[in-house]
Amino acid sequence: MQNIENTLLRIREITGDVVSTGLSEDNISKYLTEKVHYSHVNQEEVSCPICHEDYKNGDKIGRMVKCGHEYHVDCIKRWLLIKKLCPICRTECSN
Repeated sequence: MQNIENTLLRIREITGDVVSTGLSEDNISKYLTEKVHYSHVNQEEVSCPICHEDYKNGDKIGRMVKCGHEYHVDCIKRWLLIKKLCPICRTECSN
């Protein structure tokens, strides 16, 4: 989780933390679907683009509704509190 905190600090440094451009906690569920990760035999390991840790069986995965990119639920929720953009493709969540 230290990687997540470092990533969030870098985001704040780059974007500034004066005005919140993220979503409220209540709105996040409108733009994110959740599932539980289960890997299959011979499946390539996949990692969260935010924390760079491999998904493990039982991990909660959040999928962006508009673009379909996936992250650990906790990682993407923290991200969306700061910025309402997909970290990969920059697709904006709109209200």
